[in-house]
Amino acid sequence: MKSVLIECRHLGREFKLARKTACIPMRDAAKMLGFDRRTLAKYENGNLPMPDSMTQRLAHYGYILLRAKHLTDTRKK
Repeated sequence: MKSVLIECRHLGREFKLARKTACIPMRDAAKMLGFDRRTLAKYENGNLPMPDSMTQRLAHYGYILLRAKHLTDTRKK
């Protein structure tokens, strides 16, 4: 039997909703955050606790600002 913290599931679900609300595909979000797409899926599904650094960045900046930064960075190239 696999144990998963309720907080991980809840937090992952909230970030997944925020990502989808901001219309950010998982592959783009994973790239912006520096994770593999499968790893991000595990975070969003609550199967793996998110690192504190990720939760702090997302809580502070949010997906929308990360998206804007990512778009700005990719346009400069």
